[in-house]
Amino acid sequence: MFTKKMVTWAVIGFCVIFTSVCFWGCNVVNKNKVDVGKFEPLVRAASKVKASANVGMDFRQFGQYIQEYATEVEIIKNKVSSDKEKEILNYFSNALEIYNDSKIIWNCKNNDPVRASLEQYGAAATGGKIWLAPGGVVIDELNAIVQKYKLEVHEHGGDKTISENSIPQLWSEASKLIDAANASLQQSAK
Repeated sequence: MFTKKMVTWAVIGFCVIFTSVCFWGCNVVNKNKVDVGKFEPLVRAASKVKASANVGMDFRQFGQYIQEYATEVEIIKNKVSSDKEKEILNYFSNALEIYNDSKIIWNCKNNDPVRASLEQYGAAATGGKIWLAPGGVVIDELNAIVQKYKLEVHEHGGDKTISENSIPQLWSEASKLIDAANASLQQSAK
């Protein structure tokens, strides 16, 4: 009936198929596996930036919180292993990029010589504007951010400005990404 050689090959074939199925099944499971604990420091740092943006803080404090957030993003980059973890990290990284861009806008607002000269007549004199080329100096980084996020540009007799509301507008976009990351983490914890 069955020779010893046939039985041996059948056992070997079964073992190969069984190993392949187990390996493939483990990879499918691991692609969606999320170690929620490894994200805790990053969640805290992102939440700190998000909360401080909502309640108001000074520029220096905001920069410090962003630096802490960036540090946590860098630390976790080497720890993520599954596709789902990479997706979650991507949400946090994109939010960080937006916060960094908003910081550049805020810095331009703080260091704008046109704005400073107008503020001597009262804060209302600036009209809530941030000049894209203060004092005739084009700020390429600021202009790139305006293009990237398609921020509304206003012209005033040859001068171009954006609204200072662009800053909280970007914060809102970053906040949505952090919310999406947290929702994915909560879903994974179930």
